[in-house]
Amino acid sequence: MNYESAVQYILNIASEKRSKTDHDTLQKYLDLLENPEKNMKFIHIAGTNGKGSVCAYITSVLNEAGYVTGMFTSPHLVSLRERIAINKNMISKDLFLEVFLKVLNIVNTFDDVKSSYNNENLITNENVNQPTFFEFMFLMGLVAFDAIGVDYAIIETGIGGKSDCTNIIPDKEIAVITSISLDHTNILGSDICSIAGEKAGIIANSKPVVFDFVSDEVAKVIENTAIQKDSKYLFVQDSDFNITAKSENGTDFKTKYNSKECDFNIKLLGEHQVKNAVIAIKALECLTYSNESVFENINQLNFNKSDVLKNKLQYEIVFNGIKNTVWAGRLEKIKSGIYVDGAHNEGAIKIFVKNIRELLYNGDKAHLVFTVASDKSYTKMIKLLCDTDLWDLVSIVDIGYSRMVENNVLKQLFEEAGIKQIDTYNTFNNAMNHIIENKKPEDKIFFAGSLYLVGAVKAYFNS
Repeated sequence: MNYESAVQYILNIASEKRSKTDHDTLQKYLDLLENPEKNMKFIHIAGTNGKGSVCAYITSVLNEAGYVTGMFTSPHLVSLRERIAINKNMISKDLFLEVFLKVLNIVNTFDDVKSSYNNENLITNENVNQPTFFEFMFLMGLVAFDAIGVDYAIIETGIGGKSDCTNIIPDKEIAVITSISLDHTNILGSDICSIAGEKAGIIANSKPVVFDFVSDEVAKVIENTAIQKDSKYLFVQDSDFNITAKSENGTDFKTKYNSKECDFNIKLLGEHQVKNAVIAIKALECLTYSNESVFENINQLNFNKSDVLKNKLQYEIVFNGIKNTVWAGRLEKIKSGIYVDGAHNEGAIKIFVKNIRELLYNGDKAHLVFTVASDKSYTKMIKLLCDTDLWDLVSIVDIGYSRMVENNVLKQLFEEAGIKQIDTYNTFNNAMNHIIENKKPEDKIFFAGSLYLVGAVKAYFNS
């Protein structure tokens, strides 16, 4: 089997819509893989928006400090290999194939797995599932990280936290919870507290958690979970940082690190990325502190951390790591006047609208190119997009995925929301050719609504 065949096999799993595998079964798979999860330290990240960015910030800093990192994130934009990264770079085709074959071998010995479960009276044959697409990739990620010998594995949850397959990882060093809003309500619950409770499920016993203070009610859920698990907690608020300058090239800000007010700079666009950076900085600070000052609002356990790690994560290292962070598809400038943003839920759309206002100047004309998956709250998303006077033109694009909402449905919703000029395209390449060929110097084009759209746009320009 070659690399292309391996990719097709995994994509076929995605089309099968398998049921989630329980943690006991996943652990049996890991046992058969000789427990790669026992050979590295874990940083676990959950949240509705900002997970990938925080993963990228933390990874960049640890790389700057000389650590070898593995990063597992989703979804990918262009290549499946993006989901499994070593030192910020997606794994090679050779390593992808190698770890794929190892996991596939375990899946193909599934009868042995079922037999061993039955011998231990843990599970019946009927209840055992083969790995889903996401679970298969996660197992591959752990095997790849073990093969390379990473020091830290930075793991982004798929959906939720407590019952997510990534939550099988042992004794994580720290949990991080980014911004929480309504998304995947059919799975995680219809209210914000239910969703927060599921995200808080990644908190490990007696290990710290850093989280985005979204609201009092969300914070209370996370704090209560931390207290129940004897875990220290630290929340990040807007008052924890001060933006000093911003442009199309990035943002300067101040925040405290090691009890001192420090300057930082990020290349990622948008004020929300400043908060994501601060969350990452505070998480790294929690890993390095050997005193209580970072947890001044907590009176939990004694908290002693490695002096070696602390010495490696001096301010200059953290500054450079944060500054050099790149994360594709998040208000990313592809070329002059063309931006992509993976905003695909209500919370992300609110941030998207706020941020692009700052990118528009007198005389600019804003052009939105949009599509969205049918399992998203797309009616509310469109309302949020159109509760502004931003858009001179909206283009609706069919990118060829069966999960996406039909063009005519989206067009009607945009018309009802008051948009006058709407174009629709039934094929992606025709849409891109027409949109790019007709772009004028004063036009700023924003692609949003789906990371699948972002991936398609990036692939188009790469080709």
